[in-house]
Amino acid sequence: MQARWKEMIQVYEEDKKAPLIFRSLHKIKDYYFSTTGEDSMKVKIAAQTLSRSMATRIFISVQYGVLPSRAVATATFVSQVDELFDSLNGTSLVVPDGKPFKCAVSEDSGHLAFWLQAYNKVSQWNFLRPNRRGKPPSQLGWLYTLKAFQEIWKHLKASGIKPFKPRNLNQDALENLFGAIRSSCGCNENPTVCQFIGGLKTQVINNLTGKGLGSLNCEDDGFKLLSNLKSLLISPEAGTSALDNPAPATEQVVHAPVSIASDVAALVSAGSMECLSVAYVAGYILKRLLLNSKMNCDTCLGSLKSDNLDPCNAFIAAKEFSDNSQKLYYPSEELVISVGQCVLIIEEVLKDNIEKTGLMDIINFQAKAQVDFGFLEHCSHHSTYLKDVIIQSVCKIGIPWFCNRQNRDMRAERKVKLSSRKYKKLLHQ
Repeated sequence: MQARWKEMIQVYEEDKKAPLIFRSLHKIKDYYFSTTGEDSMKVKIAAQTLSRSMATRIFISVQYGVLPSRAVATATFVSQVDELFDSLNGTSLVVPDGKPFKCAVSEDSGHLAFWLQAYNKVSQWNFLRPNRRGKPPSQLGWLYTLKAFQEIWKHLKASGIKPFKPRNLNQDALENLFGAIRSSCGCNENPTVCQFIGGLKTQVINNLTGKGLGSLNCEDDGFKLLSNLKSLLISPEAGTSALDNPAPATEQVVHAPVSIASDVAALVSAGSMECLSVAYVAGYILKRLLLNSKMNCDTCLGSLKSDNLDPCNAFIAAKEFSDNSQKLYYPSEELVISVGQCVLIIEEVLKDNIEKTGLMDIINFQAKAQVDFGFLEHCSHHSTYLKDVIIQSVCKIGIPWFCNRQNRDMRAERKVKLSSRKYKKLLHQ
């Protein structure tokens, strides 16, 4: 089997053409496929590109005829690499649904057998590299890492230490400390011994009294300091000021006319690829509703859930963790249509009223006036509540995605203008 990089690029380009805000591969950026310099060393880029979402999107593209059947090999390879990343980043004592190796290592977790099998597979990888021979450094790094983790687990198991959380084996904290020290020295990348000691003392004190750097290189691991210096600097009798609970500002809401595409329902019913990501977001909203203690009404659940595999839920089905059981949430066609209509309203309102305040009020007004929420009217007790939750959820997800897409388009346009300006200078125009 042969995995091809160009098929991943093709899938990404197709995903970018989605007419709606929601995308399946929204975490991936353009430069991920042509990294240079320090970007080539970032694990985040590899983990987000070679992810389960990418593999699922390739499978769906093959199913819809966008890619040839040979692309299944690429999707299979991406899935295997995704499992590799999971096996080395587990921290939970409970096995997540569909992620059997993204948990702490124990005698029953199957990590050791998986690492042995993965070692044999990785050693058989052959990369087509023009003008180069031998295994690339990334492949050798995987082999060393898999071998090392096997030995570490065997040693910990023999010493009676269990379970073993692979994610804790990182140097993020050390990298953050060195970065903070260099920052405290005036962005000095090569501090002297005296500067290093002073910077270290400063950062220790600062991080014991409050939050340190705003942007860190590692995720919150949930650990807390045994003691800190806050109790010496902050008076416990200090009360809350009026600024802690500011009164909401009252703005005059301007309602902009919004036109909803009439073919949203047709796209959803036909299971078009343009609406698959919308259905996935609708499934997420359904999940949040079901986890809410208020949502135990059979009438509402019948309107929100879909027991059958509707065409619009093809992406969710392809991303299902197991063929034997359903762990993901399948929204009804009516819910997907309403979410898609809310997305179109968000786009129209933001394009025409981006400079105004109270955009959430504008979107909420337009959505309640134009989105078809008739499928919720079967339950008079929860219909209003469900409308508000659906609109707020779509806004919370859709507005940042809209801004990210607009910023991406502006950066691309600015890059084209700069290139054109340089070209004109070369031509002395």
